[in-house]
Amino acid sequence: MYQPEWAKLLEGRMAKSTVEHIVRSASRHADDISLLCRMVLDEHTEPRQAMYATWVLTHVSQPDKLQHVAPLRDAFIDRVLAPNLPFRPGLLLTLIYDLPEPSEPRMDLLDYCLANIANEHMHDSCRAMFIKLAARKCRPYPELTAELHAILNLLPPGQPPCIECAKRKAMQGGRKTKRSHP
Repeated sequence: MYQPEWAKLLEGRMAKSTVEHIVRSASRHADDISLLCRMVLDEHTEPRQAMYATWVLTHVSQPDKLQHVAPLRDAFIDRVLAPNLPFRPGLLLTLIYDLPEPSEPRMDLLDYCLANIANEHMHDSCRAMFIKLAARKCRPYPELTAELHAILNLLPPGQPPCIECAKRKAMQGGRKTKRSHP
């Protein structure tokens, strides 16, 4: 099996500078990006390697994502929905969020997001990504947007800042608001 010089780096702890090094190296070779995708999608990959491979893929350039990662969008969604995902789903959700929406949206992903927005067993950043993805998927459908707003209104006050921010943006419907500075 093809192993680039940086593959061993995914086995240990990684800093952002290491992620950036791998991105620079992988961006020159389609096989490297394909290897990263396979590492994420293969359930036999060591959990740490799969997580770091996902982290690297979130930093790949948008043209590379469109060419090499977007065709695997459904496989990444299947992976995040699988009950045996060995790491928090936030990184995979971030990767999926960066990919273009297909003409046929995956409603199972929307259901998963809506079901987990209030799940306090999920990490805060994951819950924020659930809100962001759900808001994007609901935007074209007023009845789904109303359902999302109802779920968000049921969240108790005092949520962590990342959830409050995602909630505020989702409730605004993606509109940008002008801030007045004194």
